[in-house]
Amino acid sequence: MAPTDPRDTKERLIDAAESLFGDRGIAAVSVRDITARAEANIAAVNYHFGSKDALFLAVLKRRMEPLNAERLRLLDIVEETAGGEPPALEEILSAFVEPTFRVFRSNPDFMKFVGQLHHECGSLADSLLATSRFGELIARLRIALLRALPGSQPASSWWGMNFLMGAMIHTWMGGHEIEAISGGEAVYGSDEIMVERLTKFAAAGLRAIADVGEEE
Repeated sequence: MAPTDPRDTKERLIDAAESLFGDRGIAAVSVRDITARAEANIAAVNYHFGSKDALFLAVLKRRMEPLNAERLRLLDIVEETAGGEPPALEEILSAFVEPTFRVFRSNPDFMKFVGQLHHECGSLADSLLATSRFGELIARLRIALLRALPGSQPASSWWGMNFLMGAMIHTWMGGHEIEAISGGEAVYGSDEIMVERLTKFAAAGLRAIADVGEEE
């Protein structure tokens, strides 16, 4: 029986995996679950990707590769605008943060998938580094942060990026929950406002820990 979905099989498999991984987590979803959702033959995952793990990486790469390219483009603009001087810390952070809100707002299944990945996958760093340009992005971001915070301890930028990514993911996944918790005193507002809040918060944190080194 022909599938009712007009998209090609490979695209349907990636869409199905993204949605199921986001809803249930990566480990809980079987190849049979994915092929059933995609209206594909049980052998389709192996045929198109080779394995469930390779399909998982395809889901990650489809959104992350253009996202990281856009972050690098914005970092280029920030650095060119600075004209050889260290770029402003908030502008560096905005180049890293702002595109994520656009991507995840337009792709809620992927937003849930990344949330599951962050909580479940022990090899999150390996998975992200396997995506095109993520390693380049992190290296560029760290250099820019060190330039914007001269004299900071080398480890501080790593911890700062770690804290930033945690806050960013939490905001994507549960930013609206604060409205209920606060009884309406804190309102999410627009993504633009949230980007401004998050970048200012992260900038203050990075400045605060800039001189904190590792224990001897």
